[in-house]
Amino acid sequence: MLVSRAKSFATILITLLVCLGLWFSWIKSSEQDTYRVRKSQAIQKLSELNLSLTDWFRTSGIYLKVAAETSLIQNYQVDPDATVTYLKLIGRKLSEITQLRILSTEGFEVIRIQRKSGKLTTINQRQLQDKSNRYYFVKSKTLLPNEIYISPIDLNEEFGKVEEPWTKTVRLSTPIYSQQDRLLGYLIFNFDIGKVLTKFENRTDPHVETELIDSNGFWVAGKDRNKLFGAQINPDQNLAKMQPGLWTKINERLNGSFLEDKTHYTSHSLGLATILDDQAFATQTDQTGPYILLASFQKPTFWTTINTISIALLVLLMFFGALMSYLLHWAIRNRLQEQMAKRKIERQYLAQDRMASLGRLVAGVSHELKQPLGNVYSANSVTRDLIKDLRDIAISSEQDQQSLEHLQQALSSSTKIIENNIQRARSLLDNFQQTANHQSNIKRQKFNLGQSLKNITSSFGPILDRENIDLIQDYSGNLTMDSYPAAISQAVINLIENARKHAFAEGQSGRILIKANPDPEKPLSHIQLKIKDDGMGIPTEKQSMVFEPFFTTQVIGRNSGLGLSIVQNMVNNILEGTIELKSEPGRGTTFQITLPRYVEKTNA
Repeated sequence: MLVSRAKSFATILITLLVCLGLWFSWIKSSEQDTYRVRKSQAIQKLSELNLSLTDWFRTSGIYLKVAAETSLIQNYQVDPDATVTYLKLIGRKLSEITQLRILSTEGFEVIRIQRKSGKLTTINQRQLQDKSNRYYFVKSKTLLPNEIYISPIDLNEEFGKVEEPWTKTVRLSTPIYSQQDRLLGYLIFNFDIGKVLTKFENRTDPHVETELIDSNGFWVAGKDRNKLFGAQINPDQNLAKMQPGLWTKINERLNGSFLEDKTHYTSHSLGLATILDDQAFATQTDQTGPYILLASFQKPTFWTTINTISIALLVLLMFFGALMSYLLHWAIRNRLQEQMAKRKIERQYLAQDRMASLGRLVAGVSHELKQPLGNVYSANSVTRDLIKDLRDIAISSEQDQQSLEHLQQALSSSTKIIENNIQRARSLLDNFQQTANHQSNIKRQKFNLGQSLKNITSSFGPILDRENIDLIQDYSGNLTMDSYPAAISQAVINLIENARKHAFAEGQSGRILIKANPDPEKPLSHIQLKIKDDGMGIPTEKQSMVFEPFFTTQVIGRNSGLGLSIVQNMVNNILEGTIELKSEPGRGTTFQITLPRYVEKTNA
């Protein structure tokens, strides 16, 4: 009996030891898994926060730069009421804007719109102030035409004191230039960035903390209020002072991870000076170094992992080894199933992304090929009718030589249209292949503008004939260029389409003239191109807005309103030229483009 009990005890002891060994191994495995998961979560959180801040700064910078380049801002001295209306429209669009201002070249406020109690209010002229000594104006004076100044993130101050409640503010400014490149003043937006910074405090995972720190070691977000903005509130609240060893490691291993005092840290730098480099304009900032996004969590240990497990589980393991073995098996199986399910979902998402990318590519190819193939179809229909007429004349007893010659010419023209549009479709496919190989679609080359324009306009013949619109071409003089023919083609196509859709009432006949010749003032270096129609013209009050993005005279939704904006962008930025509008209601519209024969710098 003693032997039996000894065996039972030994069996229980062995079972408990096995269970405890398995439990110990499981705890260690969980500890490592938890560590890996938290490291992944830290990296993911920093990536999301970095993307959120980057997108915010880019969006704000683009709004500022686009606004500064609009005529409504550039004409603030001529029509300040229109400028105020436009600025309020921006303010309503961007609810985080607290101030919109225009400063003169001397630093005096000309226009100031302030958000008070959620409403945008125009400040009285008597209350406008001299800002010539403020740091953001001094910095703005050093900006080049394509530069934006981004101030450090700080607390807004009124009369030398921090405003209560806190308004976490960042200022963006950019110079305002006229179309003749004359400095007119400076456009400045004040943003409340507090909503974006609250993402550092929204901790869905209590184990991982995120912080935003400036280059001097002061906390900007992610800490308690009494530790934030130490530069303005309490200079002692500074990471560099409080933990110099940690601060040194952060700067030594920026954009990396390290372990310090059983705490895992992951950092990422956010440089305001380069944040808008991919948007075709540069930035300046007073920030001496990048902002630091920091994620941290306590490294899991054996004992902390045990503390996360129910005490009942340990009791059950001690007294019901067999049951716990089963539960451990079940837990491991579930974990494997979860991992398999996760991998399956990841594969599904990957497949969906690939299908979505394929769908976008197919849609793009379909859209681009629709017009040339439509032209081929139309020309083919005309050719079929001409062949029928030719057969009828051949059958007729009266041989009309003039009719035969006319049909021969028409057939030749129709087949030329088919050939040109097939070539255009082939060119489009080549361009898509170049895109797939990460090559540029726009290439600079030598060409004859007159011949290029003839190739462009040939596809419009059948369409304009059906609409009773005559297309007249007048090309004279030396029209050789070393530029971007693809950009010129797109601009001319957009202008012809604009005239066809907007210049004439439904059923109204008309004429579109395309004229190209050496520029009378600079014939050796520049070429003048005109696209003119004799349609209804553009109302005087709308002429200043035709190049604005999203402006259209049609019902909203029928047209994008980007056609002429794209033309202006191509002429000014890619072709280094200028475009002017001349229009009189009832007497037609003329777009006059002046282009250099040789583009010195590569803008495409």
